[in-house]
Amino acid sequence: MKAILLLLSLVMSTAAAAAQPKKFEPAVYPIEIVVTAPPGGASDGVARIISKIFDDYGWRSIVVNKPGGDETLAAAYMLQAAPTGHSLLIGNIGSMVSNIVKPGEGVKYRYSDFKHIILFAKSVPVFYVRPELGITNFVQFKTWVKDNPDKYTVGVWANFVGDTIKVMSRLEGLPEPIIVPFKGSAPLQAGIVGGHINFMVDTYRASKELLKSDKLVAIATFDTPRPALVNRSTDITKKYPGLKIPIWFGVVTNSKVPDDVVNKINQVINQGLRDANIRKNLEESGYEVLGGEPKQFKQINDDSIQTIERLLTTQ
Repeated sequence: MKAILLLLSLVMSTAAAAAQPKKFEPAVYPIEIVVTAPPGGASDGVARIISKIFDDYGWRSIVVNKPGGDETLAAAYMLQAAPTGHSLLIGNIGSMVSNIVKPGEGVKYRYSDFKHIILFAKSVPVFYVRPELGITNFVQFKTWVKDNPDKYTVGVWANFVGDTIKVMSRLEGLPEPIIVPFKGSAPLQAGIVGGHINFMVDTYRASKELLKSDKLVAIATFDTPRPALVNRSTDITKKYPGLKIPIWFGVVTNSKVPDDVVNKINQVINQGLRDANIRKNLEESGYEVLGGEPKQFKQINDDSIQTIERLLTTQ
């Protein structure tokens, strides 16, 4: 029996090894686009647009959602794949910055483990409140929180967002917020709509439909407000520039993937971003379309790391 089991194990291992692509062949072997959050969030939306770009180009691709571990599970999953370019990660400031600067117990990767491909787009981070509270602006928010410190519950999808809210609260002389972590935008939004939390920070793209249907009230942003639906909100960064949260979405892969493969993927996505319909879809969803070369993405990532480091030192 042991001999049979050993033989089966060898056969399965050989088959698995044979199934691994030895070179970059996206027309034959599908590209996995790994997402740090469940379906429905901003990162997931970016992944599906990239998947369409690949499909239109003639490459096969699938979106793989790996939420959990404060965005560490998806990164670990991508890095375990063969470094051929068939496994990509939709990196964001949570997975590629916050977990680098302030790694938790589950963070096993380093910045040098990744290779930057393209900075896809960025979105505006918005501070929302439940409409049932009757708060319509930032001044009313501060009064309400001071009167109800035990109800100052803020939902976030990444640790650094909670750190930002803590710093903002301290600078504004407010009580310590009760930070409630969620695995992505979809469960975060369900939490505030269901009344389990009173406030949340999320991207405009992920929350736009709830905002349009009056299920959320936008009272502040942590970047220059671009979308019309939040133009009346307070821009926190005008008073506190150090609290600017650069919410961007980019594509990264294993650092061992050859440069010619990285450059090819970069070219294909840049080509897709020049499509008028794709750009219109992204811009109407509240994205600023970016693109560019891998080195430009890395520079933005380096700058974001310095921003988060400064934020953490002010706590």
